[in-house]
Amino acid sequence: MRNKEKRKLTRAILKTKKMSWLNKYRNQPCEICNKTFPVACMDLHHKNPLIKRDGIGRLIRDAYSFKVVKEEAKKCMCICSNCHRIIHSKERVYDKETYKEGVFIL
Repeated sequence: MRNKEKRKLTRAILKTKKMSWLNKYRNQPCEICNKTFPVACMDLHHKNPLIKRDGIGRLIRDAYSFKVVKEEAKKCMCICSNCHRIIHSKERVYDKETYKEGVFIL
């Protein structure tokens, strides 16, 4: 196996491990409605988008370290997709005043 193939395989293995960790992380009740849903229905919502580095999926896709992925996940709340859509449907502006108190919900 050549080096390029090894790197590609290693990257794929690490991505699989990070996705497995993420699925375990999302296996909890919604932090807003407190209902339990399948992992596929759970989202991570950044409490303050002004300090958001990037989406968790993008960080995993772009091969960021576990440390970076976990630090970014700490900036989020685990919520069901319904609550997530409701939050984003009510957003009006992205300014520092709006997000001073934490999660923006009208």
